[in-house]
Amino acid sequence: MLARIAQRARARPLHFASRHASSAPRGGGDSELASTAAKRRVVVGISGGVDSSVAALLLKQSGQFDEVVGVFMQNWDPGDEAGDSYTCPIAEDYKYAREVCEQLDIELHAVNFVQEYWNEVFEPYLTGFRRGTPNPDIFCNREIKFKCFRKHVEERFGKDTHLATGHYASLRRDEADPNALPLLVKAVDPIKDQTYFLCGVPGEALRRVHFPLGHLHKTRVREIAAEAGLCTASKKDSVGICFVGKRKFGDFIEEYIEPVGGDFVNEDGVHLGTHSNVHAFTHGQRAPISGAASKMYVARKDIATGRILVVDNPRHPLLLAQALRIHRSALYWVNGEAPGPLGENPGKSTLSCMCKVRYRTQDVPVTLRFTDASCEWLEVRFENAAGSATSQQVAAFYLGDVCLGGGVIHEVQSLAGEDADCTSTTPEMAASTRL
Repeated sequence: MLARIAQRARARPLHFASRHASSAPRGGGDSELASTAAKRRVVVGISGGVDSSVAALLLKQSGQFDEVVGVFMQNWDPGDEAGDSYTCPIAEDYKYAREVCEQLDIELHAVNFVQEYWNEVFEPYLTGFRRGTPNPDIFCNREIKFKCFRKHVEERFGKDTHLATGHYASLRRDEADPNALPLLVKAVDPIKDQTYFLCGVPGEALRRVHFPLGHLHKTRVREIAAEAGLCTASKKDSVGICFVGKRKFGDFIEEYIEPVGGDFVNEDGVHLGTHSNVHAFTHGQRAPISGAASKMYVARKDIATGRILVVDNPRHPLLLAQALRIHRSALYWVNGEAPGPLGENPGKSTLSCMCKVRYRTQDVPVTLRFTDASCEWLEVRFENAAGSATSQQVAAFYLGDVCLGGGVIHEVQSLAGEDADCTSTTPEMAASTRL
C-alpha cells in the first residue's frame, strides 16, 4: 500500500482548464434540473467568496460537465447569539453567492445545516475546548461539507452527481484502477494549501469530488475572477473561526463556557498577574501580563484553578514537543487504513513521514508507531523538538505531497519530559474525542 502511494505521489494531479467565462444572465429552474437527471452534473459549494466563485467558473468552462449547479450552505444561526455584539455575515455572503451565480448563469440553491453543525461540530468543539485547543474547521469538513452536504447533493441531484469546493488541494486518481481511492494532494500554493483541514475526510467521500483551485496560486485566482468580471474578485477573504466573527475570542467563548479566572505565575511560583478566563489562552501564545519585564508565553494551564504557568523564552523546553500520542478513536487515514508497515506489523514497525501540527506551520519529520499490536495508541516522535503542538489540535501526516491522514492530539510530551498540558485526559475521555 505504501509503495503504491509513493508511486502515485510522483504522478501529476489532474487540473481543470483555466478558461474564463464572461458575465451572463441566470437561467433554468428546478423543473429543468429534474428533466436532466441523465446529465453529467457537478454541484459546487458557493460560499460567496472569490475561491468558490472561481471554482464554479473553471468547472463551467472545463467542458467536463453538462451542468454546474451552486449550493449555498448555512451552518450557523446568528439568532443563537446573545446580545447584539455579533454581526453574522451570512446575509452578505448569500447576496454575493446569488450575484456570482447570476453572472455565471448557473442555478443557486440554499441548504440549512445549522442543526447538524451544532451537533457534529460546535458541541464537540466545546467539549474539546475544555481539554485543549481544537480546530472546528477540520470537523466541519469531515462532518458537514463531505458528509451532510455530500448526502444532500446525492439525494437532491442523484447519486452520480459530482461535488466541488473552492479548497486549495488536489486529488490524484489512479486511471488504471477506477476502484482505487483518490489521494489527497497538497495544493501548489504552499501558503493557501488546505489539506491540513481535509486530513480527516475519508477517501471514500472524495471519489466524485473536485478541487479546481489545487493547481493555482491565490493571486492567479483573483486575477481570473477580475478578468471574468466576477463580483467577488476583490472581496476580502474570511479569516478565523466562522462563528466567532470579528469578536474577541475570549468574549465569544464566555457565552458558552463558564469563565475561570486565575493567576499568571512563573516557574518559581511567583505571581505575575491575573486573567479573567483560562479558556481564552492556548499553549505557546503570548500572555498579556501588564508590566512584565519581558515577553511571556503560556506553558501550562490548570483548567480547575485557572492557574497559568508562563515562561519568558519561546524555545523553552516546556513549549517544545518531543512526542505526542493519538488515540485510535481520534485517528483517521484518508486511505482507510494505516499505511505500509505501520498497519501491517503494528507495535513493531515504524513509518517515517512529515507532520503538520497547526495550519501554516512548517512540516517537520516524525516517526510514527503504534505502541502495541492492538493499535490503541499512535505515538508520533519528532526528529527535532517542535513547537505549536497542543492537546486537541490535529496532527496531519504527509508522505511527499500526499496527505495520509491525521488525528486529534491527546497528549503532548514536552522536551522537559512531561505532559505539556495541564488539561490531560483519561483514555476514556480520549475515546470520546472523534475526528
